Amino acid sequence: MELALLVVLALCMLPVVAFTAGVARIVLGFAFLVFCPGYALLAALFPAKDSLRASERVTLSFVLSLAVIPLICFALNYIPWGIRIYPVVVSVVMFTVATSAIAIFRRRKLSVEQRFQLRMHLRMPRWRGGTKLDKALSCILLLSIMVAIATLVYVAASARPTEKFTEFYMLGSAGEAADYPYDAVVGQPVEVTVGVTNQEHEYTTYRIEVSLGGVNVQEISPIGLPDGANWEQKVTLYPEKAGTGQKAEFLLYKEGGIDPYRVLTLWLDVREGA
Repeated sequence: MELALLVVLALCMLPVVAFTAGVARIVLGFAFLVFCPGYALLAALFPAKDSLRASERVTLSFVLSLAVIPLICFALNYIPWGIRIYPVVVSVVMFTVATSAIAIFRRRKLSVEQRFQLRMHLRMPRWRGGTKLDKALSCILLLSIMVAIATLVYVAASARPTEKFTEFYMLGSAGEAADYPYDAVVGQPVEVTVGVTNQEHEYTTYRIEVSLGGVNVQEISPIGLPDGANWEQKVTLYPEKAGTGQKAEFLLYKEGGIDPYRVLTLWLDVREGA
């Protein structure tokens, strides 16, 4: 059954993305993304063979795939995973496996005569018996396929690497980039969450130095992250004196770096306790 093969292919995409790079990853990933999710969704929606013609299924599979992927990315944008290569691939694989399972379930509820079954009839073209127009069209089609494949390989091989950077951020009490604790009391804890996301395309080690009023109060190290990984930790400050505009700094260093790579600042107005 082609849906079982589709599930196996979807699960194989995880090691493909994890252990391949460059042209191989781009070609295999592109071929999977532009067809498989749409085909699985279409099979779940229309399990009967009389619902759609084969040509319609193929065309709509491409169309639905191009519609599903942006929706998945849109949803990822609102969860902590974010739009990164591994969350996108895992989400698309989960979607493909889930819709394939639904399609298999719905097909089994139909009679054998009603089920859609993919059949392929391969026959060698009869070159001698074809007309000149048929031969010309066949040559043009073959040439177009070769040009398309060559173009894809060239673009993948000559593509420039994406920008390397590290996300360094601070979250308030609600776990969002808002509601920071600007008011504090001497001796009372002030808590924020700092996070690091590695987009350096390689394993990177970081350390964080925390200072309050120009005095170092904490160091967090080492923080080792593979590419695309995220790290978060709560940091608690204890102001020791009253005063407005006290500066709390969070300095991010890359391994071996002398100067701060990223800097976060929080201004506190500290008052005496009751």
